[in-house]
Amino acid sequence: MKKLFLMLFLLSSFSLVFSQEYVQKLSKEGILFEYKLPEKASTKNESLEIQMIVSNTNKYPTRVTFSVEYLLNGELQEAMDKTSICLVRKGFPNAKQIIFLTTQNIDKNSFDNPKFDWKIEDLSIKKVEGCK
Repeated sequence: MKKLFLMLFLLSSFSLVFSQEYVQKLSKEGILFEYKLPEKASTKNESLEIQMIVSNTNKYPTRVTFSVEYLLNGELQEAMDKTSICLVRKGFPNAKQIIFLTTQNIDKNSFDNPKFDWKIEDLSIKKVEGCK
């Protein structure tokens, strides 16, 4: 009975996570950035977390380096340190990576504010021999 309950719970969690559509944020040089809209805040001041998928559609591996900036009324509120990931060529399992962007000073409710924006900055895409 416990196994059945656990299995049903896992299936429902899986369908909840993957039922929401991804939205394209940026596409450049064969690299695609997509994100899932964050769920509504369950508590006041709950930190913003954006689930982002970075995909390589090239026929060769790439190293992608970028940072993320969060703006409110056009003013920088918070910036993420540079992140570097290696993506194998299209068609392999590691051609996509999921990244969770979490903020310290911005809550989930800010995402619904029309004056809120977030940008991918300092983007560098380099062809590499392989990923280690």
